[in-house]
Amino acid sequence: MAFAQGHITPALYPMPTVVFCDNKGSATDATIYNFTNTNLGEPAFDRVLVFGTCTRLGGVMVAQIGTDIAVNQVTTITGGADRIALHTLPYPNPVLTGTVKVTSSGSARCGLAVWACYGVDPTPYGTDATNISPANSQITVSQNSIALAYVYNATAHTTTWSGTMGVVEDFDSNDVEGQGHSGASCIVANAKTNGTMISTFTSSTDPCGVSIALNYNGFK
Repeated sequence: MAFAQGHITPALYPMPTVVFCDNKGSATDATIYNFTNTNLGEPAFDRVLVFGTCTRLGGVMVAQIGTDIAVNQVTTITGGADRIALHTLPYPNPVLTGTVKVTSSGSARCGLAVWACYGVDPTPYGTDATNISPANSQITVSQNSIALAYVYNATAHTTTWSGTMGVVEDFDSNDVEGQGHSGASCIVANAKTNGTMISTFTSSTDPCGVSIALNYNGFK
């Protein structure tokens, strides 16, 4: 499979791109989860995948495709031992879908979210983590950046997103055995210091959230 038109060679673009690709959940108590047929977004030489992972009563989490292991960029754990993380993986491989393997040192259900980002550095400009409700992430971003937030809640709920960053909800699902995870993202045109991404839950038990800012690198 060839790269899509316009992604064969580097080209300067005025803004980066973020595309929400997929979300999945498993109600099985295990330490290894293989999420098959996961949408990975449009193949491109500069594609950076961002994985959101969450688990109930779980431990340290690893996300990978084949032997390509994503870098765990930010993680947090609640008093109830619920864990959430965001991982990044540069992935130029010319595939649209694949199996994402999530490994947890604990054993209690799992959720996955996937974004494809283009025109950004895979090393975060900033990260944040929160364990309060509403989950209020504060993050500093540079001009023409991507801001992305991911939250987990150990009870079924509906999430509403707000804040000064201007994120837009990408998904909101209770597919982790009746527990919920949600994600939101946006492109930030102007630099912000401590911009907020707030997720408000209709019902809340052991909420936790993580966020990440990825800098524009001039290519797409």
